[in-house]
Amino acid sequence: MQTPDEVPASSSRMWEIPSWLLVQTAAHASRLVSDGFAAVEARGYHFRVLATLDELGPASQATLGRRGGIHLSDLVTTINELADRGSSSARRTRRTGGATSSPSPPRGGGSC
Repeated sequence: MQTPDEVPASSSRMWEIPSWLLVQTAAHASRLVSDGFAAVEARGYHFRVLATLDELGPASQATLGRRGGIHLSDLVTTINELADRGSSSARRTRRTGGATSSPSPPRGGGSC
């Protein structure tokens, strides 16, 4: 994030507006989080799904989507990516035709 000395004089008043400062801080924080996820080859959706599974235990995709705020098409892709990495397991249920996902034991003693 730029400091007031690095910003052109015409926008110096922006540094006095709290809402603008909050947006700049949120944008910077978002970049830091994205970089952190990228460093471990993950995305925010991965964290949201694993955190929801950690809190709820095994859950249907519909429940995971509602609780995690993830659209179903994005959720299916995310679950498949996590299953490919061994971070979760997914299985079809006969009764509802839906899918149930649950966290797999972490590798190397780590946690979700």
